[in-house]
Amino acid sequence: MALNPNDYLFCYRAGRSPLHRMNAAVKLALLFAASLAACFLPLPAAAACALPAGMCARACGLPFRVQLRDLRPLLFYGEFLYASAVLSKVLALPEPFAQASAAVFVPTRATFAALARLLLLLQLSSLLFRTTTRLALREGIAAAETAVRAALARLPGISRAVSRDARFAQTLALFLGFIPALFEQWSRLELAWRARGGKNGVAKTRTLLLSLLSLGFYAAAQKAKALAARSVKPNNRVGKSV
Repeated sequence: MALNPNDYLFCYRAGRSPLHRMNAAVKLALLFAASLAACFLPLPAAAACALPAGMCARACGLPFRVQLRDLRPLLFYGEFLYASAVLSKVLALPEPFAQASAAVFVPTRATFAALARLLLLLQLSSLLFRTTTRLALREGIAAAETAVRAALARLPGISRAVSRDARFAQTLALFLGFIPALFEQWSRLELAWRARGGKNGVAKTRTLLLSLLSLGFYAAAQKAKALAARSVKPNNRVGKSV
């Protein structure tokens, strides 16, 4: 059974929407500002912004089923936040496990607010990765860093100390490029697991996670070798054994 490129999270989806055609550097700046603002929104505002973000994604050619697929990490983060909130309530009691009641299992407003903000952040991340190729992403980051370095180079006293090379952009672009690549690899592992009759559970998570880590390190090593072959030096020097 072949894997549809749209079956894994945060993969690029071709389109001709204004967000697709927008300059990558401008898009990064706008979505970064929106993501930063989302981190400080109260619960009502964060929940209210989820619908306009979904409609914006739909106008960019992203079906609702694709948007819901990109929100799958919210389930795992939600479980983690809920478990952390319950554990913190239990440990805050004078006698934690002796005085625990059903009230500790009621989610707090802070938990709902964190989930609403996370929902909005995932929607913004989906808009970025679904409408921007990896090449455009790398070029946009490099253009933004070059502009910042050029502005700093005009300041008196530090102009000679500022390099014009976009060295940080290379590292950041590699990091962002690995996000959809890891989700793609996870989808392939899940497909192979189901093809062999595997079931959902702890065994699946443990087995696939170890395989994902192994494949991720291998892909990173191959990328480092490719960069070395092209005389592109990352910020962190790679050893000869890699």
